[in-house]
Amino acid sequence: MVWKGDMADVADICGEDVALQLCERLPGIVVNVPKVVIETGYITKLDVDIAERLVAGFGGDRVYVPSQRPTFRETFAAIECLVDKGLTVPQIALRLGYTESWVRRCRKKAGAPQIPNKPDPRQLPLF
Repeated sequence: MVWKGDMADVADICGEDVALQLCERLPGIVVNVPKVVIETGYITKLDVDIAERLVAGFGGDRVYVPSQRPTFRETFAAIECLVDKGLTVPQIALRLGYTESWVRRCRKKAGAPQIPNKPDPRQLPLF
């Protein structure tokens, strides 16, 4: 795995297993690493041996743990793949686990045209 930012330092100094556990258990948080292992704070969410290695390498420092959300490019690419398959906005939102408004905002931000609404064949004509 390619690590960036603080996680690259954690993986180099403490090991990749420490970086992995931080990302799994504490995503999107700034962790104030204590100088000694204590029974309070975010550090208690980690296994004892992982916490000890983190304290040994970064005691007294702050470590930013990134969230594991996909990037905008990855999200847009997934949406576009489903658009190419002919899915509608509600279908895309359900498949990817996003809201319809988020799908529309991603496409608008990227400058993609709106997905036209497909008429429901069960709908009766108004006139």
